[in-house]
Amino acid sequence: EIYQCDWSSDVCSSDLERPNQIWQADHVLMDIEILNDTNKLQRPWLTIIIDDCSRVICGYELSFLSPSANKTSLCLRHAIWRKSDSQWSVFGIPDTFYTDHGSDFTSKHIEQVCADLKIQIIYSQIGQPRGRGKIERFFRTLNQKLLSDLTIILQNRSEEHTSELQSH
Repeated sequence: EIYQCDWSSDVCSSDLERPNQIWQADHVLMDIEILNDTNKLQRPWLTIIIDDCSRVICGYELSFLSPSANKTSLCLRHAIWRKSDSQWSVFGIPDTFYTDHGSDFTSKHIEQVCADLKIQIIYSQIGQPRGRGKIERFFRTLNQKLLSDLTIILQNRSEEHTSELQSH
């Protein structure tokens, strides 16, 4: 089943009782450039699925390729399967998959995957991403706290390396 999210409904309420009730998914073009397989600097895309109740990251997909139904499916697969790291104990099939209206999320492929697994898909209202603050907050924290510090570290190492080369 596919629904438009009405924030007043129980499906999108913030009163969740347990993990795996609602998973949210989204993508972000990360604020860092890294070397790709052809040794060119490129910004990677990160797709994550977060459990709405626990705020735990259930799965992710990191790629230089733009978001697609295939990348979203790989992320969903990662979220559902048991992880090899025993400390990362989040897995299973959610009751509800809550996303925006991106073409990868509204694809027939994702609809079929969710139908096969009996996952209810709910799309946020266009232009009104209510209830998606947790996933947006994760991306903001990732960019502001982790990636900004990492960029500074990489810049400092690059400057040190350049200084070493110039001194020889």
